[in-house]
Amino acid sequence: MGFLATGLMAAAGGGGGGALSAGEGFSLFGTMFEAGGAVLGGLEERRMARYGARGEEMAALGAQRVGALEMGRARAKGRRTISAQRAAYTAAGVTLEGSPMEIMQSTAGEAETDAQIARYNMDLQVQEHMQRRQLLRRRGRMGFTGGILRAGKSILFGTADIMGHRGRMQRYQG
Repeated sequence: MGFLATGLMAAAGGGGGGALSAGEGFSLFGTMFEAGGAVLGGLEERRMARYGARGEEMAALGAQRVGALEMGRARAKGRRTISAQRAAYTAAGVTLEGSPMEIMQSTAGEAETDAQIARYNMDLQVQEHMQRRQLLRRRGRMGFTGGILRAGKSILFGTADIMGHRGRMQRYQG
């Protein structure tokens, strides 16, 4: 029979070990209280990590929206610039062939490059937020596991201390 089972049976007055003394009972109560606190601490760590992970998910969505707006803005700016160039050339009586056409094509290419840079920056931000989200979730799982392990340690060592104390007392009385 394990330490915990022996200790709990003794607390109930069974198992041949007799009832616990008041000091042993308080010690067992303290051990269980400590174990419960460890579990609750692990649950709180997991809850906070999940909250942070949700925040990172929202930040990633925000980065996607901003990136899409920036891409649209870069393309719209390019279209406006090309329209202004076309109007200036037409007002000056220049045909849109040769050099003027090459200038407008170059402007269109620059606008698309700006849009692709905005997309790249957006992708980097989204990836960063998603990596933080994964890290927070992992921390939450580890915090919860740590709480369970701390609880087990408290119960194991607390019960062993009580049983060890009881064994010493029986040796001195016997």
